[in-house]
Amino acid sequence: MPLPAMAFVPFFASFLGTAFSTLVVFFTKFFSRRFALAFAMIALIVALTVSFIAVLEGFVSLIEYAAPSYITIAISLFLPSNFKACISVAAGAKLTAWAYSWNVKMI
Repeated sequence: MPLPAMAFVPFFASFLGTAFSTLVVFFTKFFSRRFALAFAMIALIVALTVSFIAVLEGFVSLIEYAAPSYITIAISLFLPSNFKACISVAAGAKLTAWAYSWNVKMI
């Protein structure tokens, strides 16, 4: 009686192995495509945010350089020393929120 049961084991193991490998390949293709799209969107958002922050800091630095010194001193009395960072973070957050809403509309 145990001999016929032992003959069935290799067939059952190959069936399970084939089914498992097919499922793994399917899920890998499905999730890797979605992961690649999500990673590309995140990379795009980060690149846009960093470039936008750099442009804003450049504009503020240009205004500081071009303005007369007494205007720069007067502005520094009202604005904090981390004004460029605050404006950059706020603008980056708005840009990220816009990119997220655009991403939700596209998907």
